[in-house]
Amino acid sequence: MNELDVYQWTGHAVIMGKERRPWQNRDAILALFDKVERQTRKRYRRFVEDGLAMGKRADLTGVLSAQ
Repeated sequence: MNELDVYQWTGHAVIMGKERRPWQNRDAILALFDKVERQTRKRYRRFVEDGLAMGKRADLTGVLSAQ
């Protein structure tokens, strides 16, 4: 997870406060998780970790099984 915090090709580093990009509105994303700044990043991180634990999902990767 720490690698993702500084990975420059996603918005995650900005949301976690490791990078600054004026054109990326991190506050809008963090506001979805809490009103208190300290809690927002913790809850966002937990959300991302929970998603990683799910593994790759076909409905989110564009690879759908043939039916």
